[in-house]
Amino acid sequence: MIRTLSSNEVKQRWGAVMGSVSRGEGEVIVESHGKPKVAVVSYEEFEALRAMREKRDRDEILRQFRELSDRLAGKNDDLTPEQVDELANRFSHEFFEELVQEGKIRYEPDVTEQAPHNR
Repeated sequence: MIRTLSSNEVKQRWGAVMGSVSRGEGEVIVESHGKPKVAVVSYEEFEALRAMREKRDRDEILRQFRELSDRLAGKNDDLTPEQVDELANRFSHEFFEELVQEGKIRYEPDVTEQAPHNR
């Protein structure tokens, strides 16, 4: 059962409100000047709402990705596998360098990697 209380009532009876909500006796809508402002729900209900919101956000991102994928489908069909590899390599190097320049990652080349191996 959903109950509606004024913010003053909630202030005066916070312990009772929190107890009844946590026992599963229903949510409480808190009004200020006769207008709903917030809802008090159990932690379990909050977690369920948060999970639904996260799922909705993931679904939206997936929808946008699919839309972009559909829009770009076939645009690079004329590239050879070697050209695709070269573009991917170039992009990853440029992206990596950009992250270093922005200070988001730190990179110090390993001197042993650059030296030719003598056998």
